[in-house]
Amino acid sequence: MMTPMRKLSYISILIATAAFAVTGRADTLGERMDVTATVVANCRLTVPSLTFGAYDPLVAHSAQPDDASTILIVNCTRNTSAYVALDFGHNAVSNGDRAMAGPGSVRLEYQIYRDAARSQVWATGTDAVRFFSRGVTNPEQLTVFGRILPRQEVEPGAYLDVLTATVDF
Repeated sequence: MMTPMRKLSYISILIATAAFAVTGRADTLGERMDVTATVVANCRLTVPSLTFGAYDPLVAHSAQPDDASTILIVNCTRNTSAYVALDFGHNAVSNGDRAMAGPGSVRLEYQIYRDAARSQVWATGTDAVRFFSRGVTNPEQLTVFGRILPRQEVEPGAYLDVLTATVDF
């Protein structure tokens, strides 16, 4: 037989158990967690050589220029405003043309352009190529158009210049 005190304890335990069973839990507390990141503007530049090949001022290039082209690849973070500049190289001549040094003292003059018509010199400042990046999976492919004017009086041999391409973003 149960004593009245024991009966009261038993009933209290039953009430507490029933309350827990109805709510499924004793108590809950929720807090918000912020998740953040900062995406940086960044660009990478791939610059291949611009190769004109054989220049013949006596026959093939006596009246026609020697044209060549290559493609620069610029990969930037999406919607990054950028521009690509090309300096005048190590052997620029006073008239604003670029030039390649060779075996003699006379330079083989050439120029590079932003357009296929070869009317817009590609250089620095306002003569750089500007764009908004389409993102890392859609790199910009910028064609460099080069031209050596016809009938230049230079010695036979290999000619070379080194330009620096810069991407500013």
